[in-house]
Amino acid sequence: DFCLVFNDGKKIICESKEYADGINYSELRDILAKVAKHSQINPIDEILITCPTVNSDVINDIEHLKYFKQQIETKLQGKKHKFTKAEIALLPQVRFWQINQTVSQKTVEALITHLLGIWVPRHVLTEIVCNFMIVEVYFGSQEGQVLTKKEFLDKNI
Repeated sequence: DFCLVFNDGKKIICESKEYADGINYSELRDILAKVAKHSQINPIDEILITCPTVNSDVINDIEHLKYFKQQIETKLQGKKHKFTKAEIALLPQVRFWQINQTVSQKTVEALITHLLGIWVPRHVLTEIVCNFMIVEVYFGSQEGQVLTKKEFLDKNI
């Protein structure tokens, strides 16, 4: 969905997903395939997947990969899950932030409210947030645009 790029060159590749059944192996594989396809990830980067729920087996396999590397790789490359070596190589960089859409929306609204520094009616705040998220983040990330911290803070929201 978008990337956060820090001054030291580290990136956090953010994917926001709202699957009815949460993130399972197939959804994780699809996300990693997309990241691997672009070949723009470095060893210091992270892949942050925000979603309401994640299958507990998926979380356990990622958390235990460093201890049971061979067993988990064999499981994920098998007929059932069909992960490629490139996708498996990205697993140590995956982090999950389990949050529902309502809490996420309220978090963004709180940030924008703080940046505005003045009270605005709820419908105006919602319009500002939606416009910013759609125009600046969603469409901008589709076009490969970069929004720096300074640009974000300097925006006339």
